[in-house]
Amino acid sequence: MSFGDEIDDGLGDRNEFLQQLVNQDEVIGASLDVTKLVIAEGEGVLTGGQKDVFELVLDAYVTEICPRHGYRIPWGEMYEFHVSGKCRWCERDDSRICAE
Repeated sequence: MSFGDEIDDGLGDRNEFLQQLVNQDEVIGASLDVTKLVIAEGEGVLTGGQKDVFELVLDAYVTEICPRHGYRIPWGEMYEFHVSGKCRWCERDDSRICAE
């Protein structure tokens, strides 16, 4: 189990998030290679240095808890949070405020 696995047990969703990072050119160089390896084969195949690189990727792109609401952010919503800085609850609250 790695950092962030406790966010959501859906590792398929985690891989989709990682794939979004790859598709949007968010990760480059060694980070890109290691992220692709994790998507294809899982973290179990990573060597010590690769594990360190992957930890840096997770540290840079994963936010476990919404700082505004304190709710856990599921993997399926992680990329949107990364881009907008808002969880689903933030989006809902902001739309209510705008409607008033």
